[in-house]
Amino acid sequence: MKALKKYRWPLTGALLGVLVFLAVYGVRVLDPTSVDWILNSLSPDPIQHYLGWELFRRSPVHLPYIGANYNAVYPFRTSVLFTDSLPLAALFFKLLGGILPMRFQYFGWWGLLCYALQGGLAQAVIARIAGVQPTFGRDDKSKAAISMSPGQTAKLWGSVLGAGVLVLFPALTIRMFAHTALAANWLVLLALYLWLRSDELMPTTRRACLIWGGMGLLCAGIHLYYLPMVGLVLVGYAVRRALQ
Repeated sequence: MKALKKYRWPLTGALLGVLVFLAVYGVRVLDPTSVDWILNSLSPDPIQHYLGWELFRRSPVHLPYIGANYNAVYPFRTSVLFTDSLPLAALFFKLLGGILPMRFQYFGWWGLLCYALQGGLAQAVIARIAGVQPTFGRDDKSKAAISMSPGQTAKLWGSVLGAGVLVLFPALTIRMFAHTALAANWLVLLALYLWLRSDELMPTTRRACLIWGGMGLLCAGIHLYYLPMVGLVLVGYAVRRALQ
């Protein structure tokens, strides 16, 4: 309960994202055994993503090429990266292949996750830019109870409204079930959030290298297009750090 209270504002933004997703796409896409909506999509991209996952799922594993797909361009080897099937998700669910149903898709839940993270991170970034700073009671050693001035509370509600605008971001809606991996706009928001909180989260060069390196791996595991986008944020962070 203390954690929920502490992070209630980002969670409010995330909930807003979930509600928008359900209002736009409904709950049918969340059924992991429902693939008709993918195969009958107006855009050919979701079909490619799903078939790439299915071929990778049934592909043999030859170490160390854990992301190799031997079925997509038989008899040649290619990578799950090139079918835009969300490589991190594909690798995870391939490990669970023995217990998954014959027809299985994770793209609906990926969409819900993207909208939730878009809303939550947007709220956190906007609140940070607005200068909202939580104040903790002196006797509260756990720092779980957060007290806010009326002005800060107003800014927080404003940040939730701002998160709503970013949840309705056209690029997110257009990409969600057209070029699904590119709906991860939240990666850019996460990079901005790390920059805004760099003094707290990355006090040392070693910590900064680990966090930004992890961001690079996360981007590559979703879609390589996000590497230069997040890279621009990293350049901004590096320049700021150099000028301090």
